[in-house]
Amino acid sequence: MHVFYKTAVKLLKFIEKVDSGHIEVKELMYRLTLDILGRVAFEFDFNNFEDLTNVCVTTYQEVIAECEKSIYFIIPFIKYFPYFDHTEACKKVAKIYKLYNRLIETKRKSIETKELNKKISNNTAYFLEYMIYASSDPKYPISAEEMCYNLAIFMLASHDTSKKEL
Repeated sequence: MHVFYKTAVKLLKFIEKVDSGHIEVKELMYRLTLDILGRVAFEFDFNNFEDLTNVCVTTYQEVIAECEKSIYFIIPFIKYFPYFDHTEACKKVAKIYKLYNRLIETKRKSIETKELNKKISNNTAYFLEYMIYASSDPKYPISAEEMCYNLAIFMLASHDTSKKEL
């Protein structure tokens, strides 16, 4: 609950700074949901209200903008046409993939320090930490690549659903 409270306070402070009478609510809900998901899923602060040029936020926005291009949904096999250049989209996806990998590697280090075991046992772990803990099971290992894909789907589905509902 503290995550929602802290993020709501950030939102209110951001609104107070707006000089004009016009506030774009859709943009605020976009920022709010991204900050909350970052904290809940990764224990990562996107800092979306203070740092508008944050590389994590801008990268996520770029990837979402590419995904929302209707051409991918209308003609999903278009990437196989020689005249369709999708290298920019691939570069943006690779960039966010690197960011997710960095988060995963940072959290994996907490296994070595036994910090993760403490969080799991007292129910204070985050989504990514539970995934990493589960990946350490030799019977059902989860690769870093699979985790990146899971994080991408989680963020896309959760963020899109939450921002639209708000």
